[in-house]
Amino acid sequence: MVIQKLINATLQARQNTFEIVEIILAIIIVFAVAYFGFHAGLTFLSMDWSNMAAMYQFISYILLILLGIEVARLILVHSITVVMELMLLIIARKMLYPDITALDLLYCAIAFVLVVGIYYLYEHKPIKSLEDITK
Repeated sequence: MVIQKLINATLQARQNTFEIVEIILAIIIVFAVAYFGFHAGLTFLSMDWSNMAAMYQFISYILLILLGIEVARLILVHSITVVMELMLLIIARKMLYPDITALDLLYCAIAFVLVVGIYYLYEHKPIKSLEDITK
């Protein structure tokens, strides 16, 4: 009986320690994202906005900041939906590269549709007939 209580107390302490480490990691990631966002903002203030590459870089940095926030959220939440949302952001960032080939774009589009489909099926009840889709 005493050994079982000791084992349970040890497991609870380990779980609490892991939760604290996860919170610390998430805070570090959020601060790193904030630091990156601040310096990216300073860089964008001095950029030539008549150049199309500046807009691609701006959108890429915004998606990179969103990815950092989503990683921090993933560390804290532990949900499959957060993983799928993170995958969607990664695919969207890849699709916005100006030097992407048509084949890469096709692969990204297929992956995007697959992730959205899996997300839909995971979040909603399974489809039993075509009438379920049209409702």
